[in-house]
Amino acid sequence: MLLISLNVCCFSYSGAFAQFQYISPVPNSLYHNPETNIILKTGSEMQQKSLLPELVEISGSKSGLHTFRIVLSADSRTILFYPNEKFMFGETVSVTIKDGFRKKSGEIIQGTVFNFTILPERTPEQLAAMERAAQNIRKEAFGEETAVKDDDGNTGGLLPECTFPEAEIMSTGDEYVASVFGRNQRLSDNLCFSRHIMSNDGDSIYAFFDEFAGIDFKINLNGYLTFWDKSDSTFVMADSNFNLVKKYQMGNGYRTDEHEFLVYPDGTALLMAYDAQLLDMSVIVTGGNTEAIVTGLVIQELDIDDNVVFEWRSWDHIEITEAVQQVCLTCVEVDYIHGNSIDIDFDNNLLVSTRHLSSILKIDRSTGEVIWRMGGEKNDFDFVNETGLNHFYYQHHFRLLPDGTYSLFNNANFQIPQASGAKIYELDQTAMTATLKWEYVHPTIDGFYLYGRAMGSVQLLPNGNFLIGWGLLSNTNLAPFPNASEVDTAGNVVWEMRYVDSTLVSYRTFKFDFIRCGVIPDSSLQTIFTDADSAKLSWGATNNASSYLFQYKLATAPNWITIELDSNSIELNGLIPQSVYEWRVKSICIAFDDSTDFSEINTFNTIGVSSEGNMLQGISFGLYPNPATQLVFVNTHLKKSMELTLAISNTLGENVFEQHWEATVGSNKFPVSINQLPKGIYTVQVSGSDYLGRQQLVIQ
Repeated sequence: MLLISLNVCCFSYSGAFAQFQYISPVPNSLYHNPETNIILKTGSEMQQKSLLPELVEISGSKSGLHTFRIVLSADSRTILFYPNEKFMFGETVSVTIKDGFRKKSGEIIQGTVFNFTILPERTPEQLAAMERAAQNIRKEAFGEETAVKDDDGNTGGLLPECTFPEAEIMSTGDEYVASVFGRNQRLSDNLCFSRHIMSNDGDSIYAFFDEFAGIDFKINLNGYLTFWDKSDSTFVMADSNFNLVKKYQMGNGYRTDEHEFLVYPDGTALLMAYDAQLLDMSVIVTGGNTEAIVTGLVIQELDIDDNVVFEWRSWDHIEITEAVQQVCLTCVEVDYIHGNSIDIDFDNNLLVSTRHLSSILKIDRSTGEVIWRMGGEKNDFDFVNETGLNHFYYQHHFRLLPDGTYSLFNNANFQIPQASGAKIYELDQTAMTATLKWEYVHPTIDGFYLYGRAMGSVQLLPNGNFLIGWGLLSNTNLAPFPNASEVDTAGNVVWEMRYVDSTLVSYRTFKFDFIRCGVIPDSSLQTIFTDADSAKLSWGATNNASSYLFQYKLATAPNWITIELDSNSIELNGLIPQSVYEWRVKSICIAFDDSTDFSEINTFNTIGVSSEGNMLQGISFGLYPNPATQLVFVNTHLKKSMELTLAISNTLGENVFEQHWEATVGSNKFPVSINQLPKGIYTVQVSGSDYLGRQQLVIQ
């Protein structure tokens, strides 16, 4: 049995690899999966054409030289290498980068050499033991048994008598009235688990019974419904008709964990995985098990194309001995960190809640380094307005709030009393103080505190109240505890929900304005192509839309031309060449006798005509989104391959940006990072061997 017996945490590479701000895998690091990719960041935008394969060598000590493909991320700041074949178990991989990569400024990047090691191959017995450890972690975290599908793919929990989970509601009339999202699961068995939406009064809006799919059911940051699917370890994104839009999963061979998933309007996503390794813990702690299964944490950022553009692993930054004293480091199974939430701080760095460190980690999103720890054995903060050593313990759901403060759910495991609740902190990240600004602990019920030993959430609502999901409640057989409470800032309970079946709990509980007639996201408006007298436009299909009301006009015209459509795209003909047009669209939902507001006004430009009066042949192009903020896509449609040059000029006619591409016949999509350009109106020119076209771009 091959075990790793070294404590190799916390590598540093700032000196030897100075021109690279971020390298993944971390140089000299261990335990990587054979499927891993390689990520480099310099902190600057890179020239695509300088990223030549002959400047890179990737070699495994067993597998030899690897061929690979190079991908430059959509923001042009991250270089990705994807080996065409997996690495071999137990080998050391060496990566050589020669001088020659160039920043967009023209600066040449000095090369470097680094290596990392692939984890050893596991025996079937070891893999089975690691799977049991993962199930034990899940049972501790979520309090549920593991359902098993039979040979027909059916599950024991999908019973015809399953009904919408009945709930008792207490309301004062001062609550935020919205739809309540949850995923109920049962402590005693795996029957009738459901992800569900109920009205503010507890009436049924939606329920789907499936013990495999539903944890962390919510409206995500991009406006879509998301939840975890245990059957394939993915996060499902669905529209408000509950139709599948996309599935997200970890890259580099990791299995996606259910604790957290955030997807942003620009398509980027944050996920986590639990990563079990076989270690000899006797060299780390006295009495440690020589064949321990130790579980670490992996966090990934995926870009819009599902590339892993950032990866952080606890093995590289957090000592196993940093776990709080209640974590058994001499046991066979050691869950030493147990991440359960991710958020992005005001400065674009990551905030990660780690339950078994009883700490919040702030992680530099550019370098992967830990900036600070709030709470736990290596706490960096002085706490104000609190007494005692354990300011929070085994916490969940750490979030940055709009006013710059931070919320968390304090599970309060091992605290006296064991009284779970919500806390709001103000952090001074210069003076390193954490000031408790607000705290809520529910009054006792029949002499018992509300104690959620696992799970839990705190959500700031639009009216300023806080919705607290109490998670995995203890003593539910002794008192009628609520599963969720809405509390105002004075500490008054204004709304509560309790499942009538006291064995039901929910990982998190949220309130959202669930609009069945889906609003068309402004970011989904696209100009597919334009010619001299035609244009094709599209937008995101929305929930329950029976049709769409489309309007367009010349930018100088006073009145809109209105067209009702059944599809989410349109091709316009008979347009005026070399003109600016405006357009907008809204959803109509006959089933609800409702419609949405119009989207923001978008624009497109028709191209010019030649001096002979014929339309220029060979290319058309469009920009989306427009207006744009950080990234704009250039869509081209070509009748022959050619080199294209994109130039962006300001209102003074000064060329402020230029980029070159090799474009092929047919449709092409090119990302252009514009975050370095000030807000304003620009002219985008695309030129080829026999073409010149211009469109207006608004940067907001």
